[in-house]
Formats: sequence, structure tokens, C-alpha cells
Amino acid sequence: SVIVKKSVLILGAGSGKRMNSKLPKQYILIKDKPIIFHTIEKFGHFDEIVVVINKNHISFFEKHLNDNKYKSKIKLVFGGKTRIESVRNGLKYIEENSNVAIHDAVRPLISKAMINKLISSVKNNCIVPATKLKDSARFFENGKAVSINREKIIKIQTPQCFYAKDIKEAYSNLQDFSLTDDASVFEMNGGEIEVIEGEEYNIKVTTPFDLEIVKINYEKL
Repeated sequence: SVIVKKSVLILGAGSGKRMNSKLPKQYILIKDKPIIFHTIEKFGHFDEIVVVINKNHISFFEKHLNDNKYKSKIKLVFGGKTRIESVRNGLKYIEENSNVAIHDAVRPLISKAMINKLISSVKNNCIVPATKLKDSARFFENGKAVSINREKIIKIQTPQCFYAKDIKEAYSNLQDFSLTDDASVFEMNGGEIEVIEGEEYNIKVTTPFDLEIVKINYEKL
């Protein structure tokens, strides 16, 4: 059988308004290294590493690039105004005949074991990690908070993994630009999604509280 390359598309173009810090959250240092570089290193064993950043952040990124042992593998791409544009820009640089993991730059605690499990499960479907909801849940309807069975709710994480040719095609056919994750884009194009159990630690650093949790668990980085 043909050896399929492993590629990763790391999305780090966000401006991070909820963090209330001057430095974009993906460049906040943990152990003298920006979060985005901790994340990149988790995929260091992949064949291809494409990182999408905001063009205004190039100096933050390049300041730490020379210290990175995977520097020669990293392709830098500028993002768009939205997540969808950023993914589209990045996918142009991903080889068609590869399995690609699309991952948020601000999820540095993902384990290599989970990454490998996800990427090796790709056939012509999409593999997505998710965790169960621990809290009780309600949804708002007509001004009322209606109770909902939390067993029916899961929290979707990244990396979301695909055969590159399939997800590239899904993005080129995309009509609905309000979608917020790659699995939804894939599904709109007729793709099948398989959800597997993710990791509690794989949180997305969005608020100062999330950052504290990542710092407490930094030995996992």
C-alpha cells in the first residue's frame, strides 16, 4: 500500500480579544517558549508542518523560529480575516496525498499518542476528538432556559483529521461561510464524521483562566 504522508495545518492567526493581553495569546511564553511553538513541537514527527499566522505577528513568530529544531519543516502562511479563509490559505500548501491534522495553535497540551491515534485512523472520513460535558446543560429558547440531557452534548476539539484531497475539495466547494470547524465543512460536502474520545487536557487557551490551567500542567508540554 502507498505510504501516506502526515501533514499538519496549525492555525495561529487569531487576535485573541478575550485574553486581555497586549501579546496575542499564541505568543504568550510558557517555559520561555511561545504557546504556538509548544504546539508545533507536538507535530515535529510529521512530514509537513504548515503554520498559519497573522501577518502583523511575523516579528513575534520569527523571534523564536531560529531556536526551533523543526525550523526546516515549517512553512509559514498568512491567514485571512476569518478562520475559514485561514484554513483555505493553509490548505494550498498541504500535499494532496497526505493525511492532514488541522489543529488550533492554542491547544498545546494535546498528547502525541492522541495525535497519532487520530491521524492513523483516517480513511476517507474525518476523525474528530471530543469530550463529554461534565456540567448540567440548558439551552435558551423563547427567553427560557430549557433543560437538556447532557449525555447528548459533546465538546468538539482539534486536531480534526482528514485525507488532504478530501478536505481541500470540501473547502473549494464551500458556500456557507458561517461554519466554525473543519468537520462541518467536510460534512457539508457529503463527508462522514467519526468522533473519538478526546483528552480533558486538550483545552483551547482563550481566557486568562485557561492559560493558568495550561501553566499548571506545563510539564505535559
